[in-house]
Amino acid sequence: FPLTGARSMYEPIHPLKFAGGLAPYYPLMRGAVKYFAANKGRKNICSMYQDTDYGKEVFEGISDEAKASVSSLPAWMPADAPPAAMPNRPAGTP
Repeated sequence: FPLTGARSMYEPIHPLKFAGGLAPYYPLMRGAVKYFAANKGRKNICSMYQDTDYGKEVFEGISDEAKASVSSLPAWMPADAPPAAMPNRPAGTP
């Protein structure tokens, strides 16, 4: 059985699917962004993520919570993309 926190293991509900005992990635990342916004006063969140199903699920959690609790998500890119390919990077970054 897979040991994963991927939403695909418990959504949609099916008798042969289960979450492998790990906390789901999506709400974990939402909680991390919420924590930094509330406890550390962060107003902008940037993200670099793996360009895989795992990374996209993590990024969805970051992106959704950034929209809900911080002012912006000014920069993001897949980790394997060259820096020049980052269309949303802040001005002045290499």
